[in-house]
Amino acid sequence: QLLAAGRDGLQRVGGEVLTEYYLDSLAEEIDTALRGVGRLTLAEVAVAHALSTDFVTSVVESRIGALIHAKLSGGSLFTASYVARHLARVRGVLSALHGPASLP
Repeated sequence: QLLAAGRDGLQRVGGEVLTEYYLDSLAEEIDTALRGVGRLTLAEVAVAHALSTDFVTSVVESRIGALIHAKLSGGSLFTASYVARHLARVRGVLSALHGPASLP
């Protein structure tokens, strides 16, 4: 009955009972992994924890900014430093294309 009412932070997902504490721990684990790699897909997280992608998406969306310091776009999480690094690469390539070239 508690599960049906959604009280006390209990949820039933795929035959498992999950608590808010577990979901917060999952969010902290995602944030730690993101700091190391810069980018994670929600599918990777779902497979690693045997959860559905839709459920992982809802967990992540509700904890972005609080426990997960990243941006969610197109099913992937990106850290600010990852985005900045790739923008710098693109700027470098574009400036190389735009700069003068010597001809033989």
